Amino acid sequence: MVAIKFPGNRDEEEREEEHDPAYYFGIILGIVGFCVLGLAAIAALSWPLSWLWNLAAGPFDIPELIWYEFAAGWVVMIILIRIVKNFTGN
Repeated sequence: MVAIKFPGNRDEEEREEEHDPAYYFGIILGIVGFCVLGLAAIAALSWPLSWLWNLAAGPFDIPELIWYEFAAGWVVMIILIRIVKNFTGN
């Protein structure tokens, strides 16, 4: 008798695939790299946007912003948006 294996008919050993530490290191490195890339993009956009804010706010005696203050506010706003989305279910 011949045993035919279909994709859904796997043995218990085949289902329990163990990944080596390099696999998990690659996943962690990708997540950290993505976060660093996102923060670098926020920092790169924060400088010109804070410059525009300071240019527009000058005549009205509105306090000036430094680029890292603008970036920190941006990151906090992103976190708060995610928290609100979790509460509202959107």
